[in-house]
Amino acid sequence: MRAERRHELRENDLAQQIEQMVFSVQRHRMPILVILLGVVILVVVGVWYYNHNASVKAEAWATLMGTDLDEEAAAKETPEQRVDRFSELAAKKITNELTAMALKGAGDAALEAMQAAKTRGDSTAASEWAQKAEDYYKQVRDEFSTFVVTDAAAKFGLAFLAEERGAYTEAEAIYGQIREDQRYRNSPYGQQAQYRLDHLKNWQQRVVFAPATRPVATAPLTPILPGPPAPAATRPAATQPVVPKT
Repeated sequence: MRAERRHELRENDLAQQIEQMVFSVQRHRMPILVILLGVVILVVVGVWYYNHNASVKAEAWATLMGTDLDEEAAAKETPEQRVDRFSELAAKKITNELTAMALKGAGDAALEAMQAAKTRGDSTAASEWAQKAEDYYKQVRDEFSTFVVTDAAAKFGLAFLAEERGAYTEAEAIYGQIREDQRYRNSPYGQQAQYRLDHLKNWQQRVVFAPATRPVATAPLTPILPGPPAPAATRPAATQPVVPKT
């Protein structure tokens, strides 16, 4: 009997708790509905933001690698157009890694534009593109040095530009920084920097070819003492016919 009584009391207590909970929910149903709605909205927004961010990153990587261009457009793209494409991508600042790689790509494209300007003899444009390349590389070096690959590439670009303008002491210092950096000590970057340092003095002596001269036109050569004309063939006297006298 006592056991049954205790069981009955526990059931009554549980029933009272459920009844109180139902009453409490009914009394606060509006705040509860608002909270539930807020949670649902947060979940939906979070999912949308994640998918949108992933889509933006995918598009940015496609722009960086040039895979968003068709084959014909990629073949016709000039270095100047690549500079614009990379610099616009860097300005979006989607992620630090993407920004660093875009700035490095803009520097490389500016170097190509500089070489093209030199080839066509436009020294002013070549100087302008060299300055732009240097600005892009310095931004990578100063703001994104934690990314090893782009940092090393930017420093090599700065050293190359220093060599181009004859500042070999500056180039030597940059190569020395790369060689002494523990991140590059046993990597191809450190080995390449050492190779550049070993041969930098030899490269300071630029090969200069003599200017081409125009050939002088000369009259056609003629014999100084022309030989005598060939003698006419004659018949031997013994074989000549005898004309009879009349």
